[in-house]
Amino acid sequence: MPHNPEYVSRVIISEYLSFSLGELVRRVFDTDLPKPLGTARVSVDSLLEVYHSPRDYGQRIRENTGHQSSLLRKYLSTVTQSRKNIVLVDSGWHGTTQSMLTRSFKDYSWFGFYFGLRGKSGAGLDHASFKVGLAVDDRHHSPLCPRFCIFDYYHLIESVLEPDVPSVNRYVETEGLVRSDVECLEVSERVLWGDDMFMGVTEYFKRPAGVDSGTIDAAATRAYRRLNRLVYFPDRVAATTMQVNDRAADFGKPGICPIVSRVDWMSAGTLRQQRRLIRKSLWKPAQIAVMYPAPLSRILQLLFYFYRKCFPR
Repeated sequence: MPHNPEYVSRVIISEYLSFSLGELVRRVFDTDLPKPLGTARVSVDSLLEVYHSPRDYGQRIRENTGHQSSLLRKYLSTVTQSRKNIVLVDSGWHGTTQSMLTRSFKDYSWFGFYFGLRGKSGAGLDHASFKVGLAVDDRHHSPLCPRFCIFDYYHLIESVLEPDVPSVNRYVETEGLVRSDVECLEVSERVLWGDDMFMGVTEYFKRPAGVDSGTIDAAATRAYRRLNRLVYFPDRVAATTMQVNDRAADFGKPGICPIVSRVDWMSAGTLRQQRRLIRKSLWKPAQIAVMYPAPLSRILQLLFYFYRKCFPR
């Protein structure tokens, strides 16, 4: 935040659009705002106004973020051991963390490998030449490509590739050693033995290459076709079977968002309320399947499919 407050504010706002300004500041910066200001609408301008404010809350935010920035630099120095070319590996999707690190720590060269990458849009649009989407990359794959379906239910990939541990909130220094708060919790044993899905994936990655790449590519193509049908045209059984756990707002904060709300159209309220429920869903075709009876749900899913293919965001 101290290095580029405007850019970082845009990234934060993208995760907290549904929150009040006071709630955002409390969750992200652990600081309370006075009531009139706390109820203000979230925007880049309002967040920057709070950050640059000469009042006590602005001073606390600048002091805390400045301290965290210096701890992060120490942490990087320890982890990289004087190396300057750093590779980030993540599930995706815009590479905003890489962009923030690139802007903040320019003495390193940052490269990113992602399961999926949306390089044409979003807050991570810059530094795109240093980012690669391995499974799907919207700069190289057409929206009509079956693997593009991942972008409409990317939480399915995140639930498999990301371990079930808290997100890093801050860095702490103890006796000259800087660690993340997650490392201080010593959660490694839970990661290794308590998450069967994550362990299964890691064991698969460790297997020696015994199959040629052509066979793997052919199998992947067939799998993406099946996944494409399941993502865009699930019935109620598939919507239940493929649903992952509720997701939290980013930055490790407790704002919980359900993937699919278990409500039918008769109890969902007015048409406007039904549309709002679908828009807020993190897997929209499944929300349609759960809300509406089969003939109508399939028609609505088809309309959504053509809309997403014609107007990919």
